[in-house]
Parts: sequence; structure tokens; C-alpha cells
Amino acid sequence: MRRAAILRTAVLLVACDPTAAMQLARRSVLDTTLTTLPSLTLACSEDDCIFERRRKFERLGRTLTVDQDFAGSRSRSTGAGVWECSEVLSAYLAARPELCRGRRVLELGAGCGLCSMVASLGGAARVVATDGDAGAVAHLEAVLRANDLKLETPPPLKWEEATRDSAKALGAPFDVVLGADLTYNPNNAIALANALVAHAGPDSTVLLAHKRRVADDDATIAKLGEYFATETLVAPSKVAGVAILKLRKRDAKLGDLDLAAASADNCNEGFKRVNGACLLATRRAALGILASAAAAPPAAAAAPLAGRFESLDLARPEPDRGRNELSGVANLYFPPWMRGTWNVSQTLTRVEAPLGLKFVGGPRADLAIAKRSLDEQRSRVGKAQPLQLRFVATKFGVVEDRLFNTRSRLDAFAGRRVVASVEYAETGGNNRRGNAVLGGSEDDPLTTTVTRYRGPAAQKIFSLARTAETGGDGVWRGSEASRSIFALTNQNAAPPITTDSETLFELRQGDGTVTGRLRLVDYLNPNDPLYFESRKKAVSVSDYDLAMTRVAD
Repeated sequence: MRRAAILRTAVLLVACDPTAAMQLARRSVLDTTLTTLPSLTLACSEDDCIFERRRKFERLGRTLTVDQDFAGSRSRSTGAGVWECSEVLSAYLAARPELCRGRRVLELGAGCGLCSMVASLGGAARVVATDGDAGAVAHLEAVLRANDLKLETPPPLKWEEATRDSAKALGAPFDVVLGADLTYNPNNAIALANALVAHAGPDSTVLLAHKRRVADDDATIAKLGEYFATETLVAPSKVAGVAILKLRKRDAKLGDLDLAAASADNCNEGFKRVNGACLLATRRAALGILASAAAAPPAAAAAPLAGRFESLDLARPEPDRGRNELSGVANLYFPPWMRGTWNVSQTLTRVEAPLGLKFVGGPRADLAIAKRSLDEQRSRVGKAQPLQLRFVATKFGVVEDRLFNTRSRLDAFAGRRVVASVEYAETGGNNRRGNAVLGGSEDDPLTTTVTRYRGPAAQKIFSLARTAETGGDGVWRGSEASRSIFALTNQNAAPPITTDSETLFELRQGDGTVTGRLRLVDYLNPNDPLYFESRKKAVSVSDYDLAMTRVAD
């Protein structure tokens, strides 16, 4: 009952609009009994959880403290915090210290180094903790100092640049190679395979913690299977959804990973093939791509956005791949006339559940929960919600000021101040450094945000896919798909909640005004029991009318 009360409070806390409440209600978090494996329970202290600045982990008789740095200036990657894979793999190692005792251990993509610290506490003869990001390495060293542990932290290790000689200089082959949450991006599969092949020997034990968030995540495991025999040691738990895999190098494949000879045929103009990945060839090429993109007319969309406003039969947009992800300037770019601060009136006009109530009723397809949620939303039809939004100009185009707009939307729809802070989180594909290198500003808005609420909750939102078009009627339309991870910060029994959504804009310019429509669409993700039955189709759709008046440039 106490857990349910806290979670109900959290639902109210994050209800920036009816759709957000529906996302949580349909997962039936309020009524789900969690089952955990004894040694693999997610470990948060009483007042710490996934997005808290300080977290504590009990491992092998020690309390390990990690000061997370998702939005700090030191770390430039997702390695700035501890994710579920690191929690689960470190707990697995703590329960089986003999795996590392007396052995030479390497961790790839160590991030905050939780697994490396546990390997050291378990009696490893040598531990080398590596990461490919200089800021992450600096943050890792600070975490180790705070825990009074002295591990080896070499300069950034780029997977695609690893060779047998560089690996040998580091001490390869290692007895044990660890990796937590290294498999989420299939674009990195060949580079990861390269690093593993270089640093592991035929007798090495490779332990990877893998979380399947989307179907594409399995592509990385399939690629690794070409060079390693793979065994599942621990199946995904109901709490974390993390599997632990054991890999052994295939003798017959030791010389087959010729990354330097990989073809460049499927790389876009201005990119080159490096260890199986398409990377920007030069800064000049990157700027040329941006200039060409700015000069060229927009390409015809595979599925016109105008149609996505009229239909309820909507398929989830696929995540962006390739150029935008690597350029550092991926964003949803609005027309120039959207620059400025606007007073906005947002009025709900329709709420639908296209696939039926059971798809918005949570894992148990609870029709009562679904009906209450839908009825509550529909009671708001016709009611206007005032708020302010801001759009700013960058070298690459006009974009949302996500810090301002996130706070404004959440506080407005909650009817009170519920946001404590909103910060940008830098990722490998979208960061201040990348913006500056390509001629932008380090102050340009990024696409990933971390929101901390005044209550015990935090939320991280990633932009996954973006597209825009201008119709012959002069109407601008845009779409952005996103993934949100919501977590309570004072509960160690409740796992983070992951939701997938799409925001559609249709805007018309007036004289100092803008009118249009907003559509919010929810989709199930692979963590939902009904995911496959939904066939990646929209499970809820909310339509709004927009009326905007510029108040400042």
C-alpha cells in the first residue's frame, strides 16, 4: 500500500498533460507486484535512485558511492551515471567473487566504474577500467578517489581504433573482460567486436550485461556471435530486464575481423568507413553536408506528416540512424518565424485509444484502469491550458529551448510548480563539443534532458527521430519521436518506467501569431507484455488546438 501511494503521488507529479498520466496508468505500475532475483535486485539506497546525483551500492561488505554527472561539464557521455546493466552485472560479480579473484580484469565502457570496483573488491590481481570518452575517464577517476580505490584508468580507449599491438601494450589478453550496457547501439557492433577480439584471448571470459530496449538491440549480439560463442548465464529479470551473457572467442574467427578493409559503399557523402562504422571524414565535409542540406529542398517524406494528423492507424517512427546521430547537431528544426517567446493556449479536442482499452490498461490489460484514465482525459476536452514556450535560433536552425519549455509545460499542466530543475545531458551523438566543432555554439539546446521534480522523481527524455515538411499550403509540420525514462528517487523496489511517444506539430504563421494543431501519440515498447500484439501501432492519441502570440523575440 505504501508503494502504491508513493507511485500514485508520482503519477500526479509528472502529469504534464493527460497523455503522460495515461502512459503511466497503462503500464499499471500502481497495481504490479514485482518479482526480483535475490542477487540481482536493483540497488538504490533509501533516498537515491537512477537519476539522483549521489547513489550508494552495497557490494562485498563495502558501500560504494557514485556521484553521477549526467549534465555536468566533466562527463560528455551516458557513462556519467549508473544504469541497470551496471547494477545487475556488479551484483552478479559480488555474488561470485571467484570469477575475478586473482585474475587480470578489463572493463570496456566502464562509465562510473561500478563493475570494476566490485572486481577489485573481489580480489582481482589487476583491474583496468576504460572508457572512450575523456570526460567520462575524468569522472571515473573522481569516483575511484571518492571510494579510496586505485585502479588503472588509461587514456580513452576507442573501440574502433583498437589493434592487437595497442591491446598488447595494455596487457591483453585479459583473463576477464567486462561490459555493461555496451550493446544498445547496433551502429557500434563492429567496433565493439573489434575491441573484444583485440583484448580477449581464447581462454578469456567475456561477461556482458545486455538490455533489450528495442528489437534492433539484438543486432549487436548477432554480430558478436560471428566472433564469439555466446551463452546466457542469467535471463532478463522482471525488474531490470537485463541479461548476463558469457562470450568465448571462436578460434576459427580470430583473423576474420578485417575492419580496415570494410566497404565504404553504404556510407553517405562526406563520411568514411572506419572499423565498420560511417564516421565524418573531415570537419570540412561535415560543414559541406550542413550547407547542402540547408540549400536543398526538403526530401519527400516516406509517410507525409499531414496524413499522420488525420489517421489513427499510426506506426511508431523508427529511430534515426547515421548522419544526424554522428554529426552532433541532430534536432527538430522549426521554421525561422518560430523564433521567440510565445504565450500559448493549448486546448484538448480529442482522446482516442485506437487499439482498444486493454492496450492502455497496463500489463494486466486492466479495463477498469484504462476506462478511468480515458474518462479522466476526456473530461478535459474543450478546456484551454495557458503556458509559455520559447524557440531559439542556432547556426543550424530554430529549435526548442527544451530547458524552458519542459519546465513550462510540466508546471502549467500540473497547475503548480512541480519541477526543481531541468538540465541538458550530453550524449555521444548530441553534445556541446560536437556543436562547437561544426560551427555552432556550446550554448545551443541539446536533444536529451534530465528533469528533477520537487517530489521524489526524475525523468530523462531522449529524442530518437525527427522529420519536418512544409506543405503547398504554407503549413509547416514536424514530428519528433522520443523515449522517456521515469524513476522514483526514494524507492528501491520500483524499476524505472520507460515510455515511447511521438509529438506532431502543424503550424501556420500569422501576423505575430501562430495557429495550429498538436498531436501526442503513445506507443508500447519492448518492456510491455502487449508490445508484439500492438505491432508497433499507436495505443493512444491526444489532439490539441494551438493558439500562439509572440511576446518577445
